Amino acid sequence: MLFSQNGKEPNLAETKRGGCGKIYAAIRRTSFPFMPVVLKIDARRKVVYSAFYGRIDDAEVAGHRSAIASDPDFSPDFNEIIDFTAVTDASLSESTLAGMASSPSLFHESVLHIVVAPADLLFQLASKYKGLARFSRPNVMVVRSRDEAYQLLADGVKKQ
Repeated sequence: MLFSQNGKEPNLAETKRGGCGKIYAAIRRTSFPFMPVVLKIDARRKVVYSAFYGRIDDAEVAGHRSAIASDPDFSPDFNEIIDFTAVTDASLSESTLAGMASSPSLFHESVLHIVVAPADLLFQLASKYKGLARFSRPNVMVVRSRDEAYQLLADGVKKQ
């Protein structure tokens, strides 16, 4: 069972819709309650979808890379959506953002990386990451809603 910051099971209906792909939960215990990250790789649609919930920090965001890389369904030519919609508290440093941006991407250069960040703080952090990653990940986009993300994904896939 997954737990959000308030100890209740998070609503995963959005990530389970369609029944495609697999859902994995990586749960790491910190001094705060459990913080889940849900990874869904949809091979049919060629999308890596990561949804963060509750409180997030540098270690959880930076460490999620290994979960993606080790998933047998991962392919570097899949597009990526990182969803921060259900994040209630974020503690991310600029040094972590810079380190992630300067590290080699797991994905091919042509891949779309779409960050969903409805909250102002996360939107600002994601926009800062976009600027830092402009050379290593030229196709990072930051949006406020899942609808915008899926529209960009549909538009981007049509162009490729």
